[in-house]
Amino acid sequence: MFRNALIYRIAHWEPPGLAELGDRLEADRFIECGATQTEAAGWIEPRGERHAALAEAFAGRLILKLCRETKAVPASVVRSLLEERLDAIEQQDGRRPKGRRARELKEEIVQQLLPRAFAKRRSTLIWIDPGARWVVIDGASAKQADPILTRLTQVLAGGLRLAPLQT
Repeated sequence: MFRNALIYRIAHWEPPGLAELGDRLEADRFIECGATQTEAAGWIEPRGERHAALAEAFAGRLILKLCRETKAVPASVVRSLLEERLDAIEQQDGRRPKGRRARELKEEIVQQLLPRAFAKRRSTLIWIDPGARWVVIDGASAKQADPILTRLTQVLAGGLRLAPLQT
């Protein structure tokens, strides 16, 4: 089930009921990136079954799954299109735009290309054992787990405080 495991000890938490947790997760359900969005994140069904519960409980433990989607435009494509536009403006006006105007042109190019960019999805399993006071995240590094932990603490609330397990 887990390829990697980052284990955190729950320092403090008053767990909500399963129905309340389900409502909180439902309010933050995953929605795909829009045409001009670069990233999106939200909760999905842990087993991948459509219209199932977003939090699965068994033997007093919880399983959640966070899905993140990112869109990126290759920098080399942006750079080449920017050079073409800067050259065209230089031919027309006699001077090459720099600074803020060049950055604005670059942002315009990125916004034009984003609807055609491929989206990359990644989902992360989270296992919570309130009895043993553990949270296990399927991640390889603390850097990767930070946005997940932030999202988790927002949804779980109840004064959730976590500390990495020291071995």
